[in-house]
Amino acid sequence: MTEGGRREKHQGPGPSAESAPAPPARQRPFFTTGKKLAAAFGAALLAALAGWLVTAGGSKVVNVISDQPVVGASASYDTGLLNDGWAAATPASINPRSVPPSVQNCSPVHEWFVRHGAADKHLSPIRLHLWGTRPGTVTIIGVRAHVLSRTPPVVGSEVACPGAAESSAQQVILNLDRDEPKALELHADGTAGDPYFKAHIVTLEKGEPADFTIAAITARNTVRWRLEVDAESGNNKETVIVPGNFTTTPSQPEGSYGQRWVWRWDLNPQHLERAGS
Repeated sequence: MTEGGRREKHQGPGPSAESAPAPPARQRPFFTTGKKLAAAFGAALLAALAGWLVTAGGSKVVNVISDQPVVGASASYDTGLLNDGWAAATPASINPRSVPPSVQNCSPVHEWFVRHGAADKHLSPIRLHLWGTRPGTVTIIGVRAHVLSRTPPVVGSEVACPGAAESSAQQVILNLDRDEPKALELHADGTAGDPYFKAHIVTLEKGEPADFTIAAITARNTVRWRLEVDAESGNNKETVIVPGNFTTTPSQPEGSYGQRWVWRWDLNPQHLERAGS
């Protein structure tokens, strides 16, 4: 994690997206003709654009989803946290022999189930990796979840890979049940604090990285979501869409699941076993 301007070296590719269009000019009544009509329309258009592009202090601020972002971004499941244990839910029953023998240990087993339609149960442990892509200083001013869909909880089958101990390594929490899930501080007791980027200054130069460990949680619906990052360079602000998406579903009472399975990583060979057997 990079805080307070502390930086490390890393480089990599970045995402692309479409630029957001300028807001339309405010329409005015067409009561004039000829040159008067053109002058009135032109004045309205310039006034609208000036109000959008210029702040009270006179600086130009453009909010775009850029095809050449000021920061590169990638997001993936946090392997270390997955190896500390995880739980997921699938919409259908599980065939214990469906997991290939080559898939071993908690993190690869989780990856296999997610590829086959499983949703993280209650919490998705995510690592967000950012790096500067342009000369000059870039300040990260926000990280949030963009909700793609909300559906009922998944209750087909439960599968878990228990770890030796619960990890508290996450630094940022996203409450997916909120209308605008923004990054909040994550306290040691698991509770959410203030907006993360009000208390932490993260700056990047070209090629310099910042890593965030994120706990995305839900207690209401199955949420399919992606990450977005707000960055500021000079007077320009950009929103960067992070490639990929994740699915998180709330925990349900044990009796809600048709099957419950545990991945026995402590046995040789490793395999799925019915919970409680």
